[in-house]
Amino acid sequence: ALASSAKAIGADEASTWLRTLPLKQMRDDGWISTEKDHSTTLQSVLAFFNVSTPQEWEARYTDFANSFAFRTSPSFESKAGALAAWLRRAELRARAQQTRPWSEKNFRAALVEIRRLTRSKSPEKFLPKLQAICATAGVATVVLKSPAGCRASGASRFLSADKAMMILSFRYLSDDHFWFTFFHEAAHLILHQTRKPFVDTDDIESDPREDEANSFAAGVLIPENRQEEMGNLPARADNIIRFAVSAGVSPGVVVGQLQHRKMLGLQQMNGLKRRYTWDQITETTITQ
Repeated sequence: ALASSAKAIGADEASTWLRTLPLKQMRDDGWISTEKDHSTTLQSVLAFFNVSTPQEWEARYTDFANSFAFRTSPSFESKAGALAAWLRRAELRARAQQTRPWSEKNFRAALVEIRRLTRSKSPEKFLPKLQAICATAGVATVVLKSPAGCRASGASRFLSADKAMMILSFRYLSDDHFWFTFFHEAAHLILHQTRKPFVDTDDIESDPREDEANSFAAGVLIPENRQEEMGNLPARADNIIRFAVSAGVSPGVVVGQLQHRKMLGLQQMNGLKRRYTWDQITETTITQ
């Protein structure tokens, strides 16, 4: 069926569509066939997205992408294609994960345990634990590097009434950004339960729901009754480390929150943040 669908698509139309997609990464990472001839590529991409025509893809992906994530720009279409590919790959992984039925109560409770993972230095250790904890509350957690043209840090949506999905891209490969993104996406699942995806990028327009998610994430990482104390910390590494230990989070998380509140410059205390590599991340079971 896909072969006949592919044959019915004009060569120019197919080429125009395929140019909007990050085909190199999709091939390199095994999302589609590694064969580079036009017909095989087209069939493989149609199968990947589970569509029969570029028009069906446009209706399913570009419209929703335009509705919440990216401003219109000369490169908008390639961004939408990269975003759609990232979301689709993550969706396939999420659907394959076994989870218990979604429970807001259980997920809220799980955040207490997940917050402790911020102190873990190694993605090889904390990512499988994170995935397992989330699964008990009905959340499939996928770590997936975003392709070129996709500036997403994270995304979340409900796949069904019983199963939610969270995608994390490790965009800046630092502990402060990773954990803030996680709790931000958790907020969307808890506060804004919808089948429509939330995608968080550097480009995102102001949205009250984004502000709510930011406030929720900040409050989980640094409880409100400790935020004034944090704001009064001298800009010294030893003070930040002591506060982080007493608050039960990593020093990098504290630095990130202070920078976000403009209580530290963006270049200050970055040595306290933990940096990750994709070798560390892709060795974990969470990405399989």
